[in-house]
Amino acid sequence: MKPASLHTLSDKYAYQQVFSHHSYKSGNRYFLLLARAVQCLDHECMPVHSRVGIIVSRKNVRNASRRNLVKRIVRESFRQKVNYPESLQHTRNHLQANTSEPVHQVFDCVFLARSAIHTLHKKKLADLLGQAWIKLMANI
Repeated sequence: MKPASLHTLSDKYAYQQVFSHHSYKSGNRYFLLLARAVQCLDHECMPVHSRVGIIVSRKNVRNASRRNLVKRIVRESFRQKVNYPESLQHTRNHLQANTSEPVHQVFDCVFLARSAIHTLHKKKLADLLGQAWIKLMANI
């Protein structure tokens, strides 16, 4: 398995690219997802995996252990639903059959926690994230 650092947005520039050029936006009262498809002219610079950036502020979740729990749940959900193509192969096949252009499978995503997230149980958060990743993959 690849190190987790390859699956996360690592610098300010990567976050700015998603914030300023996002092609997908979805949210609820608990979190906001912004994503942009990674496009490159030559095949050598195309990343292998999608990446996620996670923002959970102390203002929204006061307890540090709770903030870390939210981050772990987001990373694990992203790993399971997005970076394993076989889990979404049916969705991708359906999309490719219905469109003439290729489906973007590699993208950068930013997860922003909202203030109500501290009230959410971890199982419910995982379920909401799973639905959000599937919706994201279908729309990007």
